[in-house]
Amino acid sequence: MDKDRTFKITEIVDLDKTSFYSLVNLDLKEVGAVIIKDGEIKMNLNNGENTSFNDDYESLLRYVKRNGLCFVKLDEESRWEEFNPNPLGKKVDDCSIRSYCAAKGIEWDTAFDYACEIAEKEKDIINSGTVCHKVVTEKLGMKLNKESKKVKPKDRITVMEWACLHNSGTYILDCGKHYCTVSEGKYYDSWNSGKQKVKAFYEFPDESYVPEE
Repeated sequence: MDKDRTFKITEIVDLDKTSFYSLVNLDLKEVGAVIIKDGEIKMNLNNGENTSFNDDYESLLRYVKRNGLCFVKLDEESRWEEFNPNPLGKKVDDCSIRSYCAAKGIEWDTAFDYACEIAEKEKDIINSGTVCHKVVTEKLGMKLNKESKKVKPKDRITVMEWACLHNSGTYILDCGKHYCTVSEGKYYDSWNSGKQKVKAFYEFPDESYVPEE
């Protein structure tokens, strides 16, 4: 982290403006992230602790001070990792293919073959919602988080917010007409898709997960 971008907890933060901060310790090692939006403060720590301070900024300051932490303001590209696995470096409408590659660590050609195989069976195009769902669940072994589909459009968060609130794990985000992968708090895409709204997400199942019949 750049020491010049850190600031003391006594400095004022505009609660009416959407902003993102990394929480770092005295060694400038990131331990979590804070999102301030619509007067609400959400904190996500790398140890899995999640806390909402609502509009109580003073409680956040006390927590930060008590744990010897400080803020680092995050810009719009701080969580974005430019990622384009296309073998020829082409920037084409292959967001679903890119997301498969980033989530599973496979080559573009392999991901494309997965999509073509499912599309042929479904007699559909490779970017359709049905094909993408089946590739992610049947070929990549991920599951759809059904609760995420229940979130109303007005309450959906952005890819950038999602990345800040999920510092561990790997997920494929369905943004309606766009797909991207978030892994370990970073989102991987060929362009900065941080402002896209998350419609639903897929995750790798835990050991207790039993696939649907």
